[in-house]
Amino acid sequence: MRSKRITTALTALALVVPAVAWAQEGEASMVPEDVLFVVNNLWILMAAALVFIMHLGFAMIESGLERSKNTINILFKNVCIVAIGLLTYAAFGFNLMYPGEFNGIFGFAGFGLSPGAEGQTAAYADGAYTYYSDF
Repeated sequence: MRSKRITTALTALALVVPAVAWAQEGEASMVPEDVLFVVNNLWILMAAALVFIMHLGFAMIESGLERSKNTINILFKNVCIVAIGLLTYAAFGFNLMYPGEFNGIFGFAGFGLSPGAEGQTAAYADGAYTYYSDF
């Protein structure tokens, strides 16, 4: 019963807030493009945070299925997987995902992160999100 009330309240809030926010376009309210930019970035970063929280669940289930003497090794393994994966993705994976010039074999934009001049602004990805949110 309580979850039904919460769902109804959130649905009503989701229907009312955009109408209130965009009701007066001429004043100092955010225009829809700005709101979309913020919502896109927020959604991407929340999804990334949920993936990292998911790794905590993997660590808990693995340590719960092993003997207690192996818990430290399991937790260390889970931290190393995330750290090595993130460093490898930053060094190679992101540039393979968005390749630059095609050299005949495969496209590769170089090593590491290089956002350029427009990386942290709304000019990246046609104003949908920033370079680091995309990363």
